[in-house]
Amino acid sequence: PVLDSIKMISLNSIRLDFTQSLNQTGVYLTNYKIDDYEYPESAVFSNNEKSVLLTFNQIFEESDSLNSVEIRNLEGFYNTPMSDATKVFRFEEDIKRPAIETYSLLSDKQVRITFSEHIDSTSATNLENYLILFPEQAGEYEIVTILHTNNVVEIELSNPLINVGEPYFIKVVNIKDLAGNYILPGKNLIKIMLPITNLENIQVYPNPALPKDEKIKFDYLPTSGDATLVIYNFAGEPVRRKSKTLSVKDNHIEWNLKNDSGKKVASGIYFYLIKLNKEISKGKIAIIR
Repeated sequence: PVLDSIKMISLNSIRLDFTQSLNQTGVYLTNYKIDDYEYPESAVFSNNEKSVLLTFNQIFEESDSLNSVEIRNLEGFYNTPMSDATKVFRFEEDIKRPAIETYSLLSDKQVRITFSEHIDSTSATNLENYLILFPEQAGEYEIVTILHTNNVVEIELSNPLINVGEPYFIKVVNIKDLAGNYILPGKNLIKIMLPITNLENIQVYPNPALPKDEKIKFDYLPTSGDATLVIYNFAGEPVRRKSKTLSVKDNHIEWNLKNDSGKKVASGIYFYLIKLNKEISKGKIAIIR
């Protein structure tokens, strides 16, 4: 492998792009060194091990417009040694705004949020920068503590999250990266959907369906499994049948108010039946044309 390019991607991070994939030597911290900044604090692969993201403890100074990085003891994917080298990269102003990349539940009271880059500690640990948008039936919640390390925050809530069949949202505002860029709108919201294992929290809407409505949604179904929806007319005759494999990100079924032949159903009272494994949920729907 040969180093193809180096690019500064934040005030304390650079990305090295290689012509071929590297083996594990590509993430050994002692294989990289920048004068005045020493060794990186982390090295992470991307692009099928063809790129390495190096993050340093210190912020690069603009006065150091050119920096040299020493690259040693790297090997290709098949253990082919790469020649040691010293390469130069240029300081670039960071104007890219941070964003939320992922989140995970550490427990029923702890949420970890991972950002796209290192964020400023003062803004990251400010309780007012996190807006809790939880379902009303879940009760009262507040943030107790916030731990911050690099591009990760861990939030501890006052009470355990409980499954009420609706998502929990946390909106992040006024958080900045190390260059002072504020978090990107539209990329500052996490949706926490707790696993749903039964049919107790189904919501059917709109009901009644009015002339302006084109579909009815059967929402908050279980977050896994194969579900079947059957629509019956008032006489008890099946008019529409749909099956779907459910997931955390897709746990609803929509009915377009048409029968199995693709024709719109008439006004009236209809009944639905949803089956999931051995569980069944039934209900009534009104359609007004």
